[in-house]
Amino acid sequence: MAGLWRQIPLDRTVRWLAVLVRTALGQVSHVIGPDKAEVALAERLSRRIAAQDTPVRNVVGWLVRRGLPQRPGCWSQQCDDGLRMDTRESCDSCATLRGDRQSRYRQLMRDAAGGQWARLPQQQRSEIEHQVNEEYRQIAKADSARREHQRREKADRDTAVAHRRLELQEKQAAAQARPCGMCGRPDTAGECSACRSQQLAANSVRAAVDLVVALRADLTDMSAVEELTRTVETDTWKVVRQHQVPVGDGAADVLRHFADQVLAERRARALARLAQSAPAIEEGQLVYKLTLNRPTPRRACRKDLLAAAEHEAERARQKVARELLDDFLADLAEARARGCAAEPSAGGAGGGR
Repeated sequence: MAGLWRQIPLDRTVRWLAVLVRTALGQVSHVIGPDKAEVALAERLSRRIAAQDTPVRNVVGWLVRRGLPQRPGCWSQQCDDGLRMDTRESCDSCATLRGDRQSRYRQLMRDAAGGQWARLPQQQRSEIEHQVNEEYRQIAKADSARREHQRREKADRDTAVAHRRLELQEKQAAAQARPCGMCGRPDTAGECSACRSQQLAANSVRAAVDLVVALRADLTDMSAVEELTRTVETDTWKVVRQHQVPVGDGAADVLRHFADQVLAERRARALARLAQSAPAIEEGQLVYKLTLNRPTPRRACRKDLLAAAEHEAERARQKVARELLDDFLADLAEARARGCAAEPSAGGAGGGR
């Protein structure tokens, strides 16, 4: 087998055949188990090389068409060239099939003779034997052609699958080999973990800044919004970086952790503040009354009813707080979008003057 591999000229062909071999190995492993699969596949290739009348010249074609595919002589999954892959002994199913073929042949003879074989003259017997033999050869030839067609179809499918797997592996390898677009670190699939953590930390800081700006800024004055954004962003980064961040590969992850922590704290404070706003309090009071006025069991405890009403009221206040915060953030994003859209037109008007 080593000699066969040395005849393959291209590395890409070798990689593709390696995928094909792994596919065949997986199929054998599925039938007889992984502990016996490698030996069974190696014996299959060695057996078929030894059965060659001439040296193998087209190695790729031979492996795809003849060497690797399983060639069962019967219906058994264990059968390969008339041998069981697990025990390497003659296939019992093939013997049964041969017996079936002999019975089939005898049945053809009986049908042709019409049950009068013993009474027929020798010449007529010879003619019947010739006729039956020819008919049986045609049947066997058709069966053999059908099995060969099925083997070729399976080999073609396995080849196509191997091609697709190799292409996918090459694409994945090429994608993995891309350097980081931010720091240039190689083999990072375009983004290293450190730069990704830094980017996520920056995203959290921006979100934390927006929470403050959305609640404090006058959105009708975009210059004031931009100034407040810069001030809050500077202060937020100071808060994030006031912690002792280690030097090395884990620094970005620690920075991201503190940025996420600042974002979570500011969001919690914003929600707590909005939960005490007039709309939230009004909604809470309404839900509190509705909960108390709902039908209740006769023996319901008054204390439990009040606690349940307060619980529902708190849920209502928190829901309104989340909706208000989302509205504030949406208004901020809309105001910024309007400001960005107005800048080019303002510049164009100035250029005209």
